[in-house]
Amino acid sequence: MKFALIKRDGSSLSLHRLVQRAFIFSQYGLGASCRQEAFDAATKLVNHRFPKTRGSHLFEKWEICADYLAHAISLAEFYNTMKRTKNPLNGSDEFDELVKNASWYQYEIGELQGALDMLMIGFDSCQDANGLQYAHFCNMAGCIYFERNDLVRCRKVHEKARAIREPLGDPDNELPNTYSNMANLLLSEGRFDESLEMNEKAMKLRAPKPGVASTYLALNHMITGRIHRLKRDFPKAREWYQRSGDMFVQLKEGESFLRGWLVFSGHGNYESMTANLTKSLL
Repeated sequence: MKFALIKRDGSSLSLHRLVQRAFIFSQYGLGASCRQEAFDAATKLVNHRFPKTRGSHLFEKWEICADYLAHAISLAEFYNTMKRTKNPLNGSDEFDELVKNASWYQYEIGELQGALDMLMIGFDSCQDANGLQYAHFCNMAGCIYFERNDLVRCRKVHEKARAIREPLGDPDNELPNTYSNMANLLLSEGRFDESLEMNEKAMKLRAPKPGVASTYLALNHMITGRIHRLKRDFPKAREWYQRSGDMFVQLKEGESFLRGWLVFSGHGNYESMTANLTKSLL
């Protein structure tokens, strides 16, 4: 009370987080079963409020994500801390879902290390190393490794995601994302024909599906244009960049804003490689 670690408001007491942690790990704290119940309850509440990716971005819900990210991180860190005790916590589907979405939000805002740290906790908590949730974690880790140009680790986790998803027949419409990520990886390694083949697999799965798939199909068209540009087949590159741009124009503002700039940068790189420097600056 003296140092404001405990405050009384009528019949209520407010405990500083240090006091709470000291109590939890003391002989008077919660037992293992009660601690698991409290963890599961808190996870359920935060996961209920945290926005879900559902195969798309979280851009339009960043403000909500920011409000609940600290709570998600706190739960993940507590899980990780308890892992080193004699009574570790058990993960759950809801905890894995929360880790997935919180990690992806951090990836979107450029907090790559934070996203990767949380994903490592997700890998540990996931009960099925051959299930779709584990494949999600692999896919997301691969995106982070790609951003960091760690292509060895990037390949390893994307291949794991692909090995999980292909036999299952794409039940959650995420296999095209894996193919697209593999296409980008192969492209960065200079394996243009293999990249084109992988990208075509993604487009084949996405072509019949409207909605969110149209956004990513536009990205696949852009990737195709990039491949042909690097192969110096400029007529084909321009054709695919134009297809991509036409698709982005038809998308709602929230979708086109995030990805439209990729098309313009692709056109700029195209014009630069064809020696049209004035247009490349536009």
